[in-house]
Amino acid sequence: MAGSLEQTPKKMRPYAEILPYTYPALYEGKQWYIGFYAIDPATGEMKRKRYKLSHIKGNKQRRRYAQRMIFALMDKLDHGWNPWVHEEPQVVPPGFVDTCEKYLEYVDARTKKGTLRPDTARSYRSYLRVFRGWCTGRKQPVTKCNQLTKSLCAEFLDYVYMDMGASACTRNCYKVWMSGSFFAWLVERDILKEKPTDGIKSLPKSKEPKSRTIIPEKELVKLKDYLQRENPHFLLAVYLLYYCFIRPKEMSMLRIRDFHLANGTVTIPGGFSKNGKTENVTLPAKVIHHMLDLGVFNSPASYYLFSSEFKPGKEYKKPKAMSDWWKYHVIKDLGWPRSHLFYSLKDTGITRLLHHADVLTVRDQARHSDISITNIYAQRDNQADEKLRDWSDVL
Repeated sequence: MAGSLEQTPKKMRPYAEILPYTYPALYEGKQWYIGFYAIDPATGEMKRKRYKLSHIKGNKQRRRYAQRMIFALMDKLDHGWNPWVHEEPQVVPPGFVDTCEKYLEYVDARTKKGTLRPDTARSYRSYLRVFRGWCTGRKQPVTKCNQLTKSLCAEFLDYVYMDMGASACTRNCYKVWMSGSFFAWLVERDILKEKPTDGIKSLPKSKEPKSRTIIPEKELVKLKDYLQRENPHFLLAVYLLYYCFIRPKEMSMLRIRDFHLANGTVTIPGGFSKNGKTENVTLPAKVIHHMLDLGVFNSPASYYLFSSEFKPGKEYKKPKAMSDWWKYHVIKDLGWPRSHLFYSLKDTGITRLLHHADVLTVRDQARHSDISITNIYAQRDNQADEKLRDWSDVL
């Protein structure tokens, strides 16, 4: 034993000469844990053993839990138990509901500090709400995190795909969230040893076209006439989506100062753009003239472009308000099918612009990273192409 003690930390040697272990103690700090030393028979050295407590919510609860665990460990050590030889004491797994609440606090904190986009955080909360509701509503409800197994996750994803009727893409999004965010967070905090979704494959994406459809030319004319009469300020939002391919979320955050009439451009700040980049988009003369007619530039530069009644103002208009006005006014009053979504304007604009400009121009105006993404938005209108009607070649 003497030779072995040479490898033992100096401050532990007095303990090793009398007892093959030290008494457990609670350590508080960035990481809360119960720690002690014990002789490892394989090496004859004193090794430190830790039991992490960060998964337990609240300092008071952690201390209470630690006190009970320390007494249990002391009793086991006094009766010859060795953590490097015998089975480790059973640690009560953290509660599932409490863990979900802590995860939500983490998501909120990241959102407030700007390391997680609000839209992404909203999706995470939605995914968790569905997953948590399913887990707690089962015949054998999930109450502890150690019940989160691979088979349970596969069963939940089947529920999303078959019972909820979600698409393969939506089902895969749930899996990506579970693996890349929720379970990754659990593993980092030693609540789980590994991700239960490991080995669960994503489903191949459907080759069916998008549920939203392009809007025919005659319907676009009706839309323009209708909005000029009913809501010309909302017509500006339509123009920005159709001609500039600016997303509703990005539109809602634009301010008057982001528009540059001299250059004929609008700047999309990276702070709220989808790709996180600050980029300029060309403003067609038609859009500029409509903005001038509305007197938009008479407002202070700090005003949001869309506020109350879709006019410039101090408070921004949530992007949902745009899709809601489209749904409850445009679709209803014009008698359009529900497949003509507000976002259909972007598909329609890209499709029609490709008939007038080269694909690289369209790609840059839409701020796509690759032409293949532009092709996803472009849809065939299934109508005869007038340019081909009289085409005749040497054959």
